[in-house]
Amino acid sequence: MYVQNHNCQSNNRFSLCTITYLNIGDVKIKKIILAVNFNYQKNKLFYRCLATTGVAELQDCQTSFCTLMHLFIFTENQMIMSRQNLPVILSALLVVVLMTAYFLKDNLNDFISYKMHESAGFETRRSGQQWVDSLYNYSKNKEDFEFTLIQFKSTGCTLCKQMEPELESLKRDSYNKVNVVVMNVLNPNSQQVMKHFGIAAVPTHVILNKEGKEIFRKYGYVPAAELKMQLVR
Repeated sequence: MYVQNHNCQSNNRFSLCTITYLNIGDVKIKKIILAVNFNYQKNKLFYRCLATTGVAELQDCQTSFCTLMHLFIFTENQMIMSRQNLPVILSALLVVVLMTAYFLKDNLNDFISYKMHESAGFETRRSGQQWVDSLYNYSKNKEDFEFTLIQFKSTGCTLCKQMEPELESLKRDSYNKVNVVVMNVLNPNSQQVMKHFGIAAVPTHVILNKEGKEIFRKYGYVPAAELKMQLVR
């Protein structure tokens, strides 16, 4: 098959190719016009191949070249559709990623906290445990508390501000059985404790039992009712 010259023009919906002096075996065709229209609503491709030999009028042409051009233009239109749909596809992927991150945020935060605790070093972990035992192991220091809730917060944290009435409700309804402690992670004196607990985000709430052992941890806004549920274990 030999093509001396061809010219194609296409837009989103319509393609028109003109091929001049086409030789297919012993058949010499002066001009082939391939008209292709893509129907987006029905996702179908409609095309017609017309040919003329010399001065003859245009007539339907069923040559292998027409089929070849049909496949070429179909692919081209599909690529155009793909480029048009790319923003929608990317937006959908972004939504999926954000939703996955939202539902897995607690698991991700726990993993980061564990890694931070492990990387703190033996001395930091040991001094942190001694600090917890001295203040929050009520079996040893005989303080009259059953639990400790430590909130790690920072200045300007919106969620931390929203948690203030929840913590007040917890203190009020626990009949002084819960020692509520608020620590600002920006305070230099809180840095070692923050490393010991592996605090990766604020606000993070950690509940310790009477022996100073961690029994609950959660990041973000936590209603007082959910915190109280942890105190009946």
